[in-house]
Amino acid sequence: MNFFDNFSGHWITKKSIFIHKYNAKYAYEEKIKIIKNNYANDIYNYQSMYNINNKNVNLYFNIFNLDCSNNSLNKKTKIIKNQYRIKKNNHDLLKVHLNLNNNLTYNEYIYFINKNFNTSISFIKENKNYLVTIFTSYIKVYS
Repeated sequence: MNFFDNFSGHWITKKSIFIHKYNAKYAYEEKIKIIKNNYANDIYNYQSMYNINNKNVNLYFNIFNLDCSNNSLNKKTKIIKNQYRIKKNNHDLLKVHLNLNNNLTYNEYIYFINKNFNTSISFIKENKNYLVTIFTSYIKVYS
């Protein structure tokens, strides 16, 4: 089992978003499903399920395309247009850094509490100013 196998499963997430400029707060819940692609050892598919106006909306996309062998995090290909870096800081902390443009960056710190509970804190910054802070909890419903 490699590091990313703990991501697989059905999760309920609760997000709290704070937009600093407007002093605005938002909170919502979503259900996500992360499935390891059986045809490629290094690709994980992400499905997000929303209920908007009593209609279910599903979003699908790949979240990782990495060489995960020996718990290393080496990018094999670029999935999105932006440059991103993923770093495993220790056995329970993963950092994701994404340059959205020259001045705008996204940083997320994902903490693995145990195989059924994770939490993260994310920041969107312009230059050195914080624009958005996001707190997320992930509770695994089942594998």
